[in-house]
Amino acid sequence: MSLLNNLSKSLGFYILVAMILGVLTGVMMGEGAAVFEPLGAMFISLIKMLVVPLIVFQSLADQQALALLLALEKLEASPSFSS
Repeated sequence: MSLLNNLSKSLGFYILVAMILGVLTGVMMGEGAAVFEPLGAMFISLIKMLVVPLIVFQSLADQQALALLLALEKLEASPSFSS
């Protein structure tokens, strides 16, 4: 039972269930499922709109982390004047 509790809390589980429900809806409704096409197109557009800023800001964060790491390495390599 613990496996089922852990599985039901994961995002991947919900995505898999939604995909299965979407396929079943398409199979059962047939051509009538075309009414959901605008929602699907809107969802894909929102995903595309989200991906570019995520990639840009992640690369900026990685660049800042690398700069901080290089500064710390330089600080570590400098001579210490404490007694």
